[in-house]
Amino acid sequence: MRESLVSTIDIRGQPITLNASDFGAPTSRIRVFFIGFRKSSNVVLNENEFKPIKSIEKISVEYALKGLPKKIDPYKQSEEEGWCKIRIKPNGQFGKRLRDVIPENVGDSVAIMRLQDENRISSCVGTIHTKEVLKRWKRLEPGEIDNVSRTVRLDPKGFCPTLRSGTGRDKGSYQSLRPIHPTENRVITPREAARLQGFPDWFQFHSTKWHSFRQIGNSVSPILVERLLRVVLKKL
Repeated sequence: MRESLVSTIDIRGQPITLNASDFGAPTSRIRVFFIGFRKSSNVVLNENEFKPIKSIEKISVEYALKGLPKKIDPYKQSEEEGWCKIRIKPNGQFGKRLRDVIPENVGDSVAIMRLQDENRISSCVGTIHTKEVLKRWKRLEPGEIDNVSRTVRLDPKGFCPTLRSGTGRDKGSYQSLRPIHPTENRVITPREAARLQGFPDWFQFHSTKWHSFRQIGNSVSPILVERLLRVVLKKL
């Protein structure tokens, strides 16, 4: 950082560590945030301002996935085949965020239209597994880890563990481990991962699984980000 810029920024205070699950996201994802202001702004932030509100409802995996189809045909891999119909949605604040809170000039117009008019959402694309893998996963209890793939079966009453992005092409293009559905013997779809990360149903990801999981795994839960930025906005 240039010396002239350093002299104008207040770097006092400590980094803020926040867990997305404390703010209404169904994932246990801890991140550290550094927030800087120019000294001339006279802005002072207190760590207590970022504490979660006690009334925020804890969102479980089961609650977050409500309404999404459990049976996914792994052989349907095209982008259009990934559009599925949802018949019910979670209620409460989390459910409202899924489809009813759409900021102005944000989002793909076609995806928003299909959600509102057809109750359809994208990225419900499955993964083909071998019979051997399915046999092992069938024996797993909620929260248990497969001793070969090291993949965990999601606990429907708990939080999703941190979703990871995998590696880029420069490091082999390895897909990060995806958790196993809480009741089905398969890994989660990109749309299920998006729900667990706190993304609304109208949000569009890349048409391929590899890129969409990378986008989700590289992100910070939008539920947590909104809470953080609201605090900063008040200070401005």
